[in-house]
Amino acid sequence: RDVLEDLGFQQMGCGAGGYSMYQHPHHPLCGSALLLHITPYGPAIMDILPLYIILEREESADLRKYWSQSVASMRWSEHVGPKLLEGFCYQGAYFSMHHFACMRERYDEVMLHYSNACKRMCKRRARGLRDEFSSPPADLDSLKKFLETGRLGRDQRKTRIKKAQSAKRVEELADELTEMMNARKGDESPDGVILYFEGLDCAGKSSSGNLIRDALSGAGYELDMVQYNRPTTEEQRKKPWMDRFQLPVASKSKGDASYQDVENQESGGPISKTVPGKAALIWDRGPGGDFVYGELARASDSIRKKRYAEFLAFDKACRDNNILFLKLFFITDRDSIATTLGKRLAQKKICQDLRIWLDSSFGSGVEMYREGLDEIDLHIDPTDFVAFNAYHSNLHKFSTFVRNTDVPPEGDFENPWVCVSTVKRQPARLATMDAFEKLLDTFHKGLECCKNKNARVTGWKVIGFDPTDSMKIAGRWKSILRMILYFFGLLVLYWYYCRHIWGDDD
Repeated sequence: RDVLEDLGFQQMGCGAGGYSMYQHPHHPLCGSALLLHITPYGPAIMDILPLYIILEREESADLRKYWSQSVASMRWSEHVGPKLLEGFCYQGAYFSMHHFACMRERYDEVMLHYSNACKRMCKRRARGLRDEFSSPPADLDSLKKFLETGRLGRDQRKTRIKKAQSAKRVEELADELTEMMNARKGDESPDGVILYFEGLDCAGKSSSGNLIRDALSGAGYELDMVQYNRPTTEEQRKKPWMDRFQLPVASKSKGDASYQDVENQESGGPISKTVPGKAALIWDRGPGGDFVYGELARASDSIRKKRYAEFLAFDKACRDNNILFLKLFFITDRDSIATTLGKRLAQKKICQDLRIWLDSSFGSGVEMYREGLDEIDLHIDPTDFVAFNAYHSNLHKFSTFVRNTDVPPEGDFENPWVCVSTVKRQPARLATMDAFEKLLDTFHKGLECCKNKNARVTGWKVIGFDPTDSMKIAGRWKSILRMILYFFGLLVLYWYYCRHIWGDDD
């Protein structure tokens, strides 16, 4: 209420069920009074009730400025009725009816999977089974596996097929990297690899890009990860802009454990054997974030051009030092982001149950610190909802940075951005690995990467699911075969029906 009063709205009345009505006497944008209707809309999501809102422009039925004007002179076609804006408000973000339905449906779906998984866990424990699915999950990875057991059998089979398809592609990339290391003419693989994940929030950067990480780990690269999602410090501002972004450095000789080794050790997986002198570094966000969330978002054009040149110089320096700089720009639509928000909200709600569930096993009533559960809580924060409202603005800022840092204006070296559309996650993951393979093949040869044949100036290529491209639709031959079988079945049924009718007539 205080925020609405600061904006000029005054409460005019209220009703049952938490309904309230506010009025802005004369809004400068529309030139007339605004009415705002607000009412809670249950059930709650994460113990917070969404608000159903209607914003309408109040217009009098008598539109004459002077009583001397006649009714015939008025143009009623321009004023069919009050213009309305209706939707939902949750966690400070505005959702249209469609986007709220996407978020709500996904939230309820995950909670249903959680309920089914808990029932099946109890049945497994009653049978005396003691495996990873007979106890509550304790981190994000185990939670995803636990929720998978609550899905329908056919959906679980589809997931297993997708995972097997991705694992096979990862193994092929790892084998190709190994062959490049053991080539007859010498080691043709890059000494270092930078996986730069940039793009919109909730666009599936980690789930899609980490498959390349797994391939590098399988080939013996020492992996590390660094996040650039915090504002720059005063000490960093005194240094050149690109100095704070690290390069991959092999530290195995110093006895340090790699990022992937630590991750595998915690999950019980095998520890990879790294190749001396081979290192890969994952950038979770990077220079592009400064142009969207940092100080460069308000910088002048001259400063931005200078930063573009510094980034391109860094790109070329990586190539000169035998470092493959893979720049991945992840994009998606608002429907997918709303669905992802619903999934993460459900996971955070489940995390509340898991804390009580796991802490109760100690019987002391004291909350225990669990790093895995904190990972689930931090998987979503209020900034994700702010980014949802600023979708078009952030997409424009990211695209501007990508276009200006795609290829240098002159020179014989080009390393274009790989733009991944994650509207359909599985095709996007496979297409990302295909793009990495092409860049890998051209890297050691010193050839220019293939440009997009469309009339795009910089040549950055969007990959992933494209409904206009039949070659990129996974399993298309299966749907065609299924349609042929259905058609053949209809013909058989029609023949049987006609034969039965004609037989009765005879």
